[in-house]
Amino acid sequence: MSGLFCALSLCIGGWIYCIGIDSAGNGLFILISCFASLSAITLGWWVSLYIAQRQSTVSIIAQSRLSESYLKQVQSFQEVFPSGQKLTYEKFIDSKNESARYGVINVLNFLEFISIGIKQKDLSESVCKAFFLKVFSNQWYRCSDVIKHMQIHTHAGTFENFEYYAKKWDSTLK
Repeated sequence: MSGLFCALSLCIGGWIYCIGIDSAGNGLFILISCFASLSAITLGWWVSLYIAQRQSTVSIIAQSRLSESYLKQVQSFQEVFPSGQKLTYEKFIDSKNESARYGVINVLNFLEFISIGIKQKDLSESVCKAFFLKVFSNQWYRCSDVIKHMQIHTHAGTFENFEYYAKKWDSTLK
């Protein structure tokens, strides 16, 4: 899109140059001032886009840390499936672990939501990586068997974005 904007800027500048030459020879001055104005507008747009992306990323992170329902889901998940242990599909589908199973799904859905935001460039990958690297690594390690089972038996795209960023950010994951 920025290439199109630059090409359009040059066309407009060339047109202004052609019609703007007066007897005093101010055409070059007009062309330079138009190009400088369009460059400033483009730079301002890029800066505001960058700032908005960072602000939305930090807002999502803050909301996840302060969300009472998200924290309850994480707590129910960790009570039944302790941190550091691989979660097997058999334990995951055990009927006595139903509330923890919903917790696992909600946590994975949240991480997939973050991953899609990064992929769509709505969220900053560098900021998310700084905040979520360990979370992505740990959750992929813990839940990879369950996710792979879901991908095989339900839909191949299940949590694929989460998987992509977990493996991209932590090269030790398979």
